[in-house]
Amino acid sequence: MLVDRFIEFLKIEWNDWAGVYDEKKTAQSSKTEKSLFEQFFSVFSDETHQKASPADREAAYQAYQRFRNQQQTAQQQAQQAQIRQEAKYFDALEINPTQDFDAIKTAYKKAMKKYHPDRYAGNSEKQQIAQQISQKINEAFQYFERKFQK
Repeated sequence: MLVDRFIEFLKIEWNDWAGVYDEKKTAQSSKTEKSLFEQFFSVFSDETHQKASPADREAAYQAYQRFRNQQQTAQQQAQQAQIRQEAKYFDALEINPTQDFDAIKTAYKKAMKKYHPDRYAGNSEKQQIAQQISQKINEAFQYFERKFQK
């Protein structure tokens, strides 16, 4: 029961506490992980006004570790998905992933000239294909604009 309530507490509070974890990540160790758990559990205990036995505390720590593993897995999957998506954008612009924003802008202009639908006004099939390609090129350029403006 206590462990279930603790996990619910973690799910609600995790995003607010993620920054605390990220700050401590540089010196990540089992000690740091245990200290973060202690912070969580301390706040949880204060809010619920419950005293926990050593067995409850250990069960809560194991549940916390499972929760952290799930969070880390989800974060890694999101990062991998972003990397795959970014690779697709580089492919759409037909450039190397090491390029800076000026090279991306140049590649965008070149690709839009090459695949602009108006170049194929006489052939509706090619025009349709060019329109699809130019949409992918625009999407890629918008992504890089947002990324490099940060």
